[in-house]
This record gives sequence, structure tokens and C-alpha cells, in this order.
Amino acid sequence: MIVAALLLTCCLSAPSEIVIDSDTITLGALIPFPASDARAPISLGYAPNPGLARRIPKYEIIRKLNTANLPVDDLQIPESILVQRRAVGLNREQVTRALLDAFTTIFRSQYRNHEC
Repeated sequence: MIVAALLLTCCLSAPSEIVIDSDTITLGALIPFPASDARAPISLGYAPNPGLARRIPKYEIIRKLNTANLPVDDLQIPESILVQRRAVGLNREQVTRALLDAFTTIFRSQYRNHEC
């Protein structure tokens, strides 16, 4: 029983799928590191566009940690992690406003190009 408890507390685990809200992916967004852990701010690059996903292979995470001379032996990482970016729903008013703003910008640009 004690051995099982020690095994459960020895390692930090990364999920096989996660949803994030930022433009970039850090290791800390994928793994629940303690606040002082130097591995948390390591960048894994760009986040996918909202509503889309990006798969990060295990070897990429290990390579980043090895390059930074940081430990990997206490991590449980699946073969890949599917990172999805949260999509934001728009209401009718937001869509209408965005379309009107786009048309106004295009119209102004075309009008200026045709002035005498």
C-alpha cells in the first residue's frame, strides 16, 4: 500500500489531451508543475488557432527538457499530447459588427483609390 502511494506521488503526469486559451504553449500548461519548477515556462511553440488542435509528440518535450539540462525522470508523458485551443462563440451582434467593420474598411480603401 505504501509503495503504491509513493508511486502515485513520485511523478507528474501530462494528459493525452488538453484545452488551452493562450497563443503559445508552455510545458506548465500541459503538466501541473510546482510554482518554482524551472520546467514550467519552457516554450513548446505556437498554440493552434481557436477551434483547432496541434499534436505535440513526447520526443519533442523530452528534447526541449534535455536541451535545457532539466530532468525528465519524474514525468509521465504520453506518446503525444493533443493541444486544442478554446473556440469562442459569437452572438449575432458580434458577427454583424465584425462584418460591418470589414465592409467599411474595404469600402473606404476602394473609395480612396478611385478619388480624382
